[in-house]
Amino acid sequence: MPRTVPTIGGTPSYVLVTMRYIDANGTKDAQSLRTTLARATNAAVEAWVAKVAAASNANVYEVNIQSIYTANTASPAAATEAPRESAKDVIETLEKDVSSGKTQYSYIPAPLDAMFLEGTQTVDITNTTYTDVNTAVDTLLPTTYAPISVRFAEHKLTAEKTNI
Repeated sequence: MPRTVPTIGGTPSYVLVTMRYIDANGTKDAQSLRTTLARATNAAVEAWVAKVAAASNANVYEVNIQSIYTANTASPAAATEAPRESAKDVIETLEKDVSSGKTQYSYIPAPLDAMFLEGTQTVDITNTTYTDVNTAVDTLLPTTYAPISVRFAEHKLTAEKTNI
């Protein structure tokens, strides 16, 4: 059988860092960031997780960076019941690598009300909690990525995927 995969020797093509979270209703979701081995340090990943957790009503229960760090169970009891408590309600920031045109989204699931302009669904981009998350994402992603836009969205994605 042909082989096009590079030799497995400690220098990956990229690193995928995945954060899993659950809301107060028991709804699970996840987000992943594609980055480099040099940028996916324990400190950078921990800063990203800490800033998202501080900005969210959802409970972050697992992080995966080649090795998985997880709570024994995903418990909705640790999440907060609030107006935007669903893990499917997200602040979605589009990150773009200007040189290659590649894009990635970063998310804040079940976001805190303080991150919105009062009485609206508009993200307050000057809110410290929001900017702290952006700084953590910028530290984790390659330096060629920059935030392009932000919006509040509901990610439904309720149907199961069928592998082909």
